[in-house]
Amino acid sequence: MTKGDDLSHEKSKWLRLGGITKLSGNRRKPFWVRITVGWDVTETGKQKQIFKTIGYFKTRKEAMIALSEYNANPYNLDYDGITFEEIWEKWSEEHFEKHSSSSERGLRSAYKKCAPLHKMKIKDIRTTHLKAVMKDVAHMSPKTQSRVKSIFKNVFAFALENDIVQKDYSQFVNVDRSKSPDTKKKKKYFTREEVQTIFDNLDFVVDFPYGVQKYTKMNLTDSVVILLYTGMRISELLNLKCEDIDLEARTIYVHGTKTDSAERIVPIHKNLIPYLKNRMGKTYLFENVNGKPITYKPYLYTFFKPYMDELGLEGNPHATRHTFISMMDDCGVSSNSVVLKRIVGHSNSSITEHYTHVEMQGLLNAIDKLKL
Repeated sequence: MTKGDDLSHEKSKWLRLGGITKLSGNRRKPFWVRITVGWDVTETGKQKQIFKTIGYFKTRKEAMIALSEYNANPYNLDYDGITFEEIWEKWSEEHFEKHSSSSERGLRSAYKKCAPLHKMKIKDIRTTHLKAVMKDVAHMSPKTQSRVKSIFKNVFAFALENDIVQKDYSQFVNVDRSKSPDTKKKKKYFTREEVQTIFDNLDFVVDFPYGVQKYTKMNLTDSVVILLYTGMRISELLNLKCEDIDLEARTIYVHGTKTDSAERIVPIHKNLIPYLKNRMGKTYLFENVNGKPITYKPYLYTFFKPYMDELGLEGNPHATRHTFISMMDDCGVSSNSVVLKRIVGHSNSSITEHYTHVEMQGLLNAIDKLKL
C-alpha cells in the first residue's frame, strides 16, 4: 500500500468513525466527540481535517456510546439542536406559499396546541410526547385532532428528509374518532370549560378570503359574550339597534322575532356593560362595513364556524341560549321560574304588560347571579 493509499485509507476511516479527544483543564464534560466531514488544504499545502462536533461528555464511555450511535445512525449535524418550532417555521414558510388562507389558519391554530413541543429538540421527541399533546386535545373534534397530527407528520417528514432523525414517531399517534358528532344530534350547550376557552380567545378576527370582503378584519367575538350573558336568539341580536339599549337602566328592548312573548325586556348583566358600551353609537349593534345589519348566514359561516374551529369547539349560535338557561339554573334561577322565562321570552306574559319597578329589579337581581 502506497503512502497515498495510506492517506486515503486514513481519510476514509476518519470520515466513517470520527474521534474522541479529552480536553485539558477542569471541565465538567471534557470528552469531545467529533467527526471529520471533509478536508481542506492550507497555504503551506498541507491537508487539514474539517470537523463537526457531535457533543461533549463527562466520561469516555459516554463519548464512545455517542460516537457509536452516530455511526450506526448518522444524522445531519447542522440540524443537531434544531427544535420542533424551528422545523415548523422552515416547513410552513414553503407550504403556505402554495395553500389557501383557510388552510393556513387551521394549521396555525393546530400548531398552537402543540406548545409543549415547541422548544424541544426534534431528536429528543418520542411517541409519549406526541401522545401527551393528543391527550390534551382529545375533547376536541376529530378535525382539530387530525390537524394536530398533520403538524406532527409534516415536522417529522422534514426531519427525515434532512437526516435529522431516523424515525417518524407521528405514525404511532391516532385520532379519537369517537368524538365525531352525530349529524342527527346538534350540541345544545357549552360546558363551563368551553365557555372559559371562549373568554380566553376574544381576539379572533375574521380574515379575507375566509369570509366575504365586507366582513373582513372584523372582531365579532363579543357577540358570543352577549349571547351567553343574555340568552337572546341570534336573530334577535343581529336585528338589535343601539337605540333599544339603555345602559343606565341596564335594559335591552328585544323586538320579538318568533312569538308575542319573544318581545320583551332583557336585563343587562353588570359584566356585560363594557361590551355593549364599545358597540354603541351606530344604528345596529352589529353591522358590516357598509352600515347594514349582519345577517345570519354570513355571521354563521364567516365568523361563528371559523371561530369554533379555531378554538376546537363544536356548537351553533343557538347553543349559547341553552348554555345561558342551564347556567342560570345552576346559579339558583330555575329554568321553570317566571323570571327566567321572561328573560328568554318563554313566558306567556307579553311586553305589552307593564313591567313594574319591582319586577324589573327582580330581573336585574336574577341576571347578576350568573357567573361565567
